[in-house]
Amino acid sequence: MGQEQWAKALKAGEHALDQLPKSERRLRSFIRCMQATCHQQLTQFEQSLSKALRATEEDRSFGQAWVNLGGARHNLEQYDEAVTCFETALELGVSADGKQVTQEWLTQARVAAAAAAAAGDAAEAADLGLFVNDPKWLEDAEYVRFLQLLQQEQWVKALDLGAFVLDELPERERWLRSGICCNQAGCHAALKQREQALQKALQATEEDRSYGVAWSQLGSVRGSLGQFDEAVTFFDSALELGLSAKHKQHAQEYLKKAWEEAAEKKAAAEAAALAQGAAAKPSGGGEAKPQQPPQPPAAASLSCTVCGQERETHSCSGCKKRGRA
Repeated sequence: MGQEQWAKALKAGEHALDQLPKSERRLRSFIRCMQATCHQQLTQFEQSLSKALRATEEDRSFGQAWVNLGGARHNLEQYDEAVTCFETALELGVSADGKQVTQEWLTQARVAAAAAAAAGDAAEAADLGLFVNDPKWLEDAEYVRFLQLLQQEQWVKALDLGAFVLDELPERERWLRSGICCNQAGCHAALKQREQALQKALQATEEDRSYGVAWSQLGSVRGSLGQFDEAVTFFDSALELGLSAKHKQHAQEYLKKAWEEAAEKKAAAEAAALAQGAAAKPSGGGEAKPQQPPQPPAAASLSCTVCGQERETHSCSGCKKRGRA
């Protein structure tokens, strides 16, 4: 059908609705669905959405109306809402043929929703540094599944699938490889596995040393390990290399925190050093003098005090007379 035929079908639908009583809810909803399809064929997506909404209002238990509404939402890139509509349609029930088509559209909407969220950096949840790189890879099923696991906070599964995706990625995809390592570092951080997070963050910088996000992630991990001076250095590097608006804000906030923590740590170390020095000084003031080792007592004299001879062997008569021997 050409555009003229679709336009005529729209007018015919309006005429039919004028003749139908309000009590014919299912038939009125069906006609609204057909009108939504006409607008879709005319690439009038806003009008298609309006008619699809009216279809669900006419009969909210009509599964096909929700299928049409899901399609209209999908055309307007409202993927999350489209997923909800398709799920509602399947719960309410559709024809056998319609069920298979609806399930296919539901899968496409879910993938598109994950891709849209990834492109918008929605994976940067809970300040864990979950980042996305090249949109062209959003067509790869395994990569999309990896992003979905991140969004669902299924950290262990995401780590396993991330390792698989890395094995499949060619070495030349340095930027993307670095981003996946950043995500893996975020998974380890969420699992409180800080040493593993550090290794993945280091790998991210090795994969692409010009990728600012990798240095920002490394700064975050260093900070979590109490290595605040190093964290400051890496956040500075990230900002110099360049970051997106959201990543820049993230890095600036963590850089400020790292500066404060580093200053506090330095002040504490200096205070401890001063306290230790004060404890080493004597209470009377001045520098402490080294103590001399105790001297052994002088040996008792065994010689005569008059003539100097050995007392036990000498025969000094003068000494004997004086009684001094």
